[in-house]
Amino acid sequence: VVQEQVPQSPNLMPNASFEQAKADYPNGWSPQKKFHSIGPTYYIWTDWNHAFAPLRGGVKLDRLVTHSGEQSLRFDVYPGDEKYVESEAIVLNQAEPKVVEVGAFVRADKIHLIDVRAVDENGLWLAAYRPRQPEYYKANQGEGFLFGNGTFGWRYVRKFFYSAANRPIQSLKVRLCARGANGH
Repeated sequence: VVQEQVPQSPNLMPNASFEQAKADYPNGWSPQKKFHSIGPTYYIWTDWNHAFAPLRGGVKLDRLVTHSGEQSLRFDVYPGDEKYVESEAIVLNQAEPKVVEVGAFVRADKIHLIDVRAVDENGLWLAAYRPRQPEYYKANQGEGFLFGNGTFGWRYVRKFFYSAANRPIQSLKVRLCARGANGH
């Protein structure tokens, strides 16, 4: 297995490993919310998602399947569901515009999409670049091309975020996103 080395830069995310929790939910993370990546209009009419339906699966701590600590965050994502959880604001106070790297260890079982997104202090989406890693090229062998597609064990995924308006980022919130497979 070819794996990318995890960067040695400091981790600015409080409770990144979900170890601190209250009432069986990690501190510093929002409850699940509806996720719409392209705007739901087209997909509503093609039945690709359940934009008007409530989310059916939960998001909770999992003490059985973990990466390196005592627990992980588990998304139960049913076909058609689209959800995300959002971190508390991570203060950066950039003096000039710079790229910010966000990475996470993820694993999945029959998922349509796992993604890492970010918004700035005004709630605006930050533009992103996702580097192509060796396992992405298995797409030609019948496996999914998206880093969060299908069934796979723990893998490190990362994205580089920047302000499309070329402004310094004062703070950002990380969004861990998931989309269930279409029910067809």
